[in-house]
Amino acid sequence: MKRIFAFVVVLLFAVAVTAQNPHINKQDQADVVAYVDGVTVCFTGLVAGCGRASTVDAYLIVDALVKTECYNPAGQGPVPGQSGITFTGEVETFPVAKNGKALISCCATIDETVEGPNSQWNCFVAGIISINSVTLVINGIEMDVTSYFQY
Repeated sequence: MKRIFAFVVVLLFAVAVTAQNPHINKQDQADVVAYVDGVTVCFTGLVAGCGRASTVDAYLIVDALVKTECYNPAGQGPVPGQSGITFTGEVETFPVAKNGKALISCCATIDETVEGPNSQWNCFVAGIISINSVTLVINGIEMDVTSYFQY
């Protein structure tokens, strides 16, 4: 019985230490900076509910409609087009304060090339037309931050 009790205590402690419910408090919403610069999407904000760990890993996943320019095998073009694309930023590590808040600042940049009408064409991203969704992933937990982007 003592072993079971000790196991339950350890399990509850482990859950308490790693528990997370990332969110942005209402008072911190005004300080969020979310913007698009060419082919880069960035988000900076104070995120609460990051748990008791000393650091968190975070990155962005962006789903967007982009403007493309394609060139045929002879190098003629550009032929304008559009393409739906999902791209992911690199994982970065951020410190967590004792109150479970972390100042997260992540960017994701589109790879310059996209698929063309066939493998012979060279197509490049010329810019973002619209953003469908932006997800901030913190230690594997997804948080929708699309509403912060006025695009």
